[in-house]
Amino acid sequence: MVEVRIEDREAIATAVVVVPDASHWKEGLDRVWSAVREGGLPAGRNVMRYGERVEVGVELSEGAGGLIASELPAGPTAVGLRVGDLSPEGIAEAHDAVRAWCAQHGHA
Repeated sequence: MVEVRIEDREAIATAVVVVPDASHWKEGLDRVWSAVREGGLPAGRNVMRYGERVEVGVELSEGAGGLIASELPAGPTAVGLRVGDLSPEGIAEAHDAVRAWCAQHGHA
């Protein structure tokens, strides 16, 4: 089960890599965490941002080691929480639940 809600959030600085599509999240996170560990960077939570491109990364206020400085924009944000193993199926379940919840509640 995925718990979904809307939160009004401040912008969050991120350091990311761009992947071809969401199915490449694991290879993206592997690249990001390799750079974070190598640089001894103070990274926060994992993030994925879907838009004109798919960004996979971490909360971090600097880009380094081949990472791209980006940000999660401020404003209303659909947030999904799924507890369980990190797997392609789990990511898909959470993503699908957030999209369905948004459609049911009139959010783009």
